[in-house]
Amino acid sequence: MHEHGIHGAIFNDAHTEHEIAERDLERMDDLIQKSDDRIYLDETNIFTLAHARNRGLDIGNLVSEYRHRLQTLNAAILFLNVPPEVSWERRKVRYQERVTGFPRAQAAAVMDMYHDYLVTLHSELLNVSSLLKTEIVPIDATGSVEGTLSAAAAVFEQLAGTRSIKLVCRF
Repeated sequence: MHEHGIHGAIFNDAHTEHEIAERDLERMDDLIQKSDDRIYLDETNIFTLAHARNRGLDIGNLVSEYRHRLQTLNAAILFLNVPPEVSWERRKVRYQERVTGFPRAQAAAVMDMYHDYLVTLHSELLNVSSLLKTEIVPIDATGSVEGTLSAAAAVFEQLAGTRSIKLVCRF
């Protein structure tokens, strides 16, 4: 990994995943301490916990910490659901770029690791989402970027409306 400057979650260890979760919690604490009425959109929670669980971490305490903060923030989770095979097709070229220069057998092994990780991570994402006991709105993200953004914007507006939040601008 370090010799070739490769990146990606497949090379993170349990300690790194725990540190990432702690940073998420700190960021959420910062939001809780602010006394404004702004809306925040952040990529955290389910992904962070799924990565940690995928590394074999016992995430029970982390789930409790996340759940408490999410409830305090009156949060909802927009879950952009992409099945592993669709995700693989979208990411494959980027992963191939990461293994450029590797010996052929090693590159193939790393590509297999990337693929297998996407499959197990998706399963963990679904499992972890049920543990948070927070409103989760799934969005089918298998279509075009424009379609996914449109669906996410509509859900975002709907969630704002149910929370009596007036949005100043539209997406």
